[in-house]
Amino acid sequence: MTDKQPIFQSPSMIRNVLEMTHIMLEESKAQLEHMREAKEKPHALDNDIVIRSLKLYKEQNEDSEFFIKQCNIWKQEKLTELQAIQVQEIECSANLLTAINNELLSIFNYCKDRTINKIMEKDDMELALDFLTGKITLPK
Repeated sequence: MTDKQPIFQSPSMIRNVLEMTHIMLEESKAQLEHMREAKEKPHALDNDIVIRSLKLYKEQNEDSEFFIKQCNIWKQEKLTELQAIQVQEIECSANLLTAINNELLSIFNYCKDRTINKIMEKDDMELALDFLTGKITLPK
């Protein structure tokens, strides 16, 4: 966890948090589609992209945890029927976001030792051995 101190919001912010979770979820879904393809070509990624992405999706998972905590606080308050539905939707989106981000983290962790930077750092023998053992493959 980071050192961020969460600031819990009043129920008037439910709609804003709902929109935020929807945007984050859609962006992660789109990124997952791209990364499923990129997993077959990790050499197309560089170290910086992988490092930034690992940090981003870990932080988003922390945000998702906060959204769930926020929803639990809101559920203790007197909500309108619409607000109660929106809180449920935030919880579903946050849980799905965590699952998608976990898959993204898994893919980025797989790719981190197979980036173009990592390949270029290897000497010829190490590169040949990695190829022969299947650790790296030729680009398709």
